[in-house]
Amino acid sequence: MILNDEVSGDDIELMAARWDMDVLDMKPNRNDSMRAMVDRYAEVARQVADNHGDTYVDDQAAMDDFLEKLSSYIL
Repeated sequence: MILNDEVSGDDIELMAARWDMDVLDMKPNRNDSMRAMVDRYAEVARQVADNHGDTYVDDQAAMDDFLEKLSSYIL
């Protein structure tokens, strides 16, 4: 099945590379610079929640746990 005859193999490779670099990267690579930034932001958000007596919901930890068991490609 061809969805768009204008899409080349190079386009598919670029889309795959973009998937790997996405801000919402679902692969739990803690060495990635974007992931490190997200982890620092999450720590600040956790501290703000604590300071205000609010609950911090750690979605990233839940995703990390999920991805230890299943592939991100099923999402």
